[in-house]
Amino acid sequence: MTNAFFLEEAFMIKKLLLGLVAMALAGAVSAAPVIWTFGGGTTLTGSFTFNANTVTFSSVSFNETFFGDNYTSATGTALSLFATSVNYGDQTTLSFLAPLTDLGGLITFAGSTRCFNSCGSGPNPNSFSGTVSAPIAVPVPATLGLVVLGLAVLAGSRRERA
Repeated sequence: MTNAFFLEEAFMIKKLLLGLVAMALAGAVSAAPVIWTFGGGTTLTGSFTFNANTVTFSSVSFNETFFGDNYTSATGTALSLFATSVNYGDQTTLSFLAPLTDLGGLITFAGSTRCFNSCGSGPNPNSFSGTVSAPIAVPVPATLGLVVLGLAVLAGSRRERA
């Protein structure tokens, strides 16, 4: 075996690693946070943004129509949301049947609002269910480019072996 053979093998290994790195980077590219909107038979109207990478809620702006509460912030996880109203201090809790993601879709939830002030004569807590929806995310164009680059490098390394 000559030095040229070992140099050629080292070059092919580098190309193979470059292809694998490009494909790994394609998988690491994530979608941006999406806006989830309430709908589907609930007493909630409005929306919130959820970032699945940081597990944070932002741009919260929804109303609970049974007690007349307004919400501008929330905490929780991909499977739950907890918010305290700005006007009465009432508390709304949601449990999502599937985790919120940055990919969008339609998710069903069950929830309740516990009233602490100016409650009227309705049930306390008020229980409800509904859905949240967000546009389904389209893959980032760079992701497709990285996958194509990785496949091209891999295909090129296979041709040189033959």
